Amino acid sequence: MVADEELKNPIRSHHDIDKENAKFMKKAIKHYESLANRAASNGHIIDIYSADVNQTGLHEMKYCVNYTGGHMILADSFNTSLFRQSFQRVFLKDAKSEFRMGFGSVVEVKTSRELKVSGAIGACMSLNLKNQYVSETETGVGGTNAWKIAGIYPNTTLAIFFDVVNQQASPIPQGGRGYIQFINTYQHSSGTKRVRVTTVARK
Repeated sequence: MVADEELKNPIRSHHDIDKENAKFMKKAIKHYESLANRAASNGHIIDIYSADVNQTGLHEMKYCVNYTGGHMILADSFNTSLFRQSFQRVFLKDAKSEFRMGFGSVVEVKTSRELKVSGAIGACMSLNLKNQYVSETETGVGGTNAWKIAGIYPNTTLAIFFDVVNQQASPIPQGGRGYIQFINTYQHSSGTKRVRVTTVARK
């Protein structure tokens, strides 16, 4: 529930959210976050398409989209050109007439000994892999070097954060490089399983 059943009581406004004066908000967010976790764990993408001149509780439902890599489109009407263009863009096809999307993506990051992974920010959930690549410092979704993204698209962005580890026993030499490998495994819309590996070196 995001609004009172009686019409005399309006749905919370932005001012109510800022002042933490929204009666149903915390409970609703908790419910939708739990639902989003279940959906993402099972590899489901949640897209929300809403057309209404009034608010529909999208603030409370944000985790459904954020955790699963889905889309949230809000407009005054389903007939507006902006809504139709946004909706069509989600289902664009490439030159082979295949949807430009992937499913069940697992992004794993491996590093050389000079670096450790602190975390990620983006539409992902932790796979809780604790190993030699994981930093004790957590940034965003941390404590792991692998994340699951239910739905990925050409414009999907994930920010990965690192810590530089300078051990006294074997300090990093002047001008030394740290190596990072990104491994992305996902199912393409054609049904094929794909693995994309990118290795980079940074000073």
